[in-house]
Amino acid sequence: MAFLMFWDLLGDKGYACRPFLMTPFRNPDGLAENAYNRSHKRTRSVVERMFGIWKRKFPCLKEGILVKLDTSMAVITATAILHNIAIDLKEPDFGVERVVEDDGAMIRHVGDEEMGVVVRQRIVQQWFL
Repeated sequence: MAFLMFWDLLGDKGYACRPFLMTPFRNPDGLAENAYNRSHKRTRSVVERMFGIWKRKFPCLKEGILVKLDTSMAVITATAILHNIAIDLKEPDFGVERVVEDDGAMIRHVGDEEMGVVVRQRIVQQWFL
């Protein structure tokens, strides 16, 4: 049995639909195409929020990397690895506004002050109880 596998990118409606770049339907026709557009929008939103968090955590990504292409790719890879390690270690994102989700639905933005309260409570529970 052979499987056809695609690694598609998601683009907004400003781009043409290509075999490697999935875009929403401009004028969806029917329930299936409307459902596709809703799913496409939700997925792009999650990815864009993650990129926003990543750029705030590593400002060099936001400001622009002014080095050779090979070095740029190494910087991007290194920041991705560091970001994933921080997630695995449950490190707080100080100075990064977070979107807290519950079952995929956005609930609220959590900023520095609220994160400070959470971190302080963790310290109390870990060291002072």
